[in-house]
Amino acid sequence: MSSLGDRYPTTSSFTTKLLLVLGIVIIVILAGWLCWAIWFHGHAKVSSELEQNYAIDDNHYSVTVQVHLDGVPASETTCSLNAVAKDGSVVGGPTTYTPTTDGAQTFIIKTTARAVYLNWNGCTAPGQDDPR
Repeated sequence: MSSLGDRYPTTSSFTTKLLLVLGIVIIVILAGWLCWAIWFHGHAKVSSELEQNYAIDDNHYSVTVQVHLDGVPASETTCSLNAVAKDGSVVGGPTTYTPTTDGAQTFIIKTTARAVYLNWNGCTAPGQDDPR
């Protein structure tokens, strides 16, 4: 009767250790990248959110937005929006604005027809291409 060692060749101790070390290195690199990605996308330089204050007439849409700047000058920040009519067509914009300061901002967008809602695209800053 033959043993398992006779039937199946065993790997050397060096190969086993090398594969183990490479596996650990790959896991550490992937975990580090995941932590960096979570931190990077969770700490925006600029973010914004719509408030419930708005005014609509046939030629304008006025909306108040809270802009939060995290160490970025307002002059380097750009916010984008457009106004949409009842049929889904864009009747104003897209328009970009530069906020004046951190906090509540009122933006007015001129429209070609009565808008029913505003499409707030968010704000960007240098190094942050994803609008928030």
